[in-house]
Amino acid sequence: MKDKKIMKIETLKNGALKLSIDSNADREIIEDRGDRTDFDVLNDLLEPYWTNGKYVLFDAGLANPCVGITDAPCIAEEMDFDEDGKRVITGWAWYFYDYATKDMIDTLASEGEIVFRLIPPPTQEMIPPPVVEGTPTRRPSF
Repeated sequence: MKDKKIMKIETLKNGALKLSIDSNADREIIEDRGDRTDFDVLNDLLEPYWTNGKYVLFDAGLANPCVGITDAPCIAEEMDFDEDGKRVITGWAWYFYDYATKDMIDTLASEGEIVFRLIPPPTQEMIPPPVVEGTPTRRPSF
């Protein structure tokens, strides 16, 4: 009987998200990656979760702006679509901090786990005030 593929996901005390593998099926996905990107391989490993609405891997440029400008792979606890069809994070979110210095999938294969850091929620200062029609917008002074 073949191992069921299921990556283990654990939230650590510091809020980070630890992804770990130990099944042969998960290791096969990594070993058979071919020319696929790290993003594609991790997306396959997370498939049992995101097909049930949890732990969605996403590109920071395709979600709401709370992630900021980064090329780091990100995971949302949950994602939804707003009325304009844009993806919106509806739960916690994490990013792979070491994306520029470590190969995410090679690290997962050699160490059996990778850790994503928690993206802090935006502070009140970061949230722009709502725009009310007919109200003049404030322009920054330089």
